[in-house]
Amino acid sequence: MRGPIDTIRRVVPLFHKPKNPNDFVGVYDASIEEVEEVFRANGLKKNPVSFLSYKKRFGFEKASWAWWEWKFATRKYHFILFTGNDGTRVYCHEEYNWKRHPIKHIRMKNIDIPSGVHFAGRMLRESELDEY
Repeated sequence: MRGPIDTIRRVVPLFHKPKNPNDFVGVYDASIEEVEEVFRANGLKKNPVSFLSYKKRFGFEKASWAWWEWKFATRKYHFILFTGNDGTRVYCHEEYNWKRHPIKHIRMKNIDIPSGVHFAGRMLRESELDEY
C-alpha cells in the first residue's frame, strides 16, 4: 500500500537523470511488495526525500528506500525500485545522507555505484527472492 509521501513525491516535479545508469543490481521474480518486505526485514526505511527517478523503458520509479548505520550517518545506501513485465528491478548506489550533507546530496557528489550494487546484491542474494 502506498502512503501520502509516495503520492506527494509523484505530484511534485523532482525529476533527475542519474549520472551513471550502472547502479543496476538485478531483476527479481517478485512483486514490489515482496521486495519491500525484504527491505523492511533488513532494516531499510522508506526514502521520502529523494529525486523522482525516471527510466524511459520503465517510467517513474515505484519506490525509494534507504539504509544507513544511524539517521545522521555521513553516507547512506539509496535503493530505487521499478517494475516491468519481467519483475521488480532494483537499483542502488551509496551517496551522502541528505540529513547530514544536504548540499552534497543534492549535487550528487561522490556517488559510489559499485559499493551500492555490492551492498544491495549481497542483501538480496541472502533473501529468498529469485533473480532472473
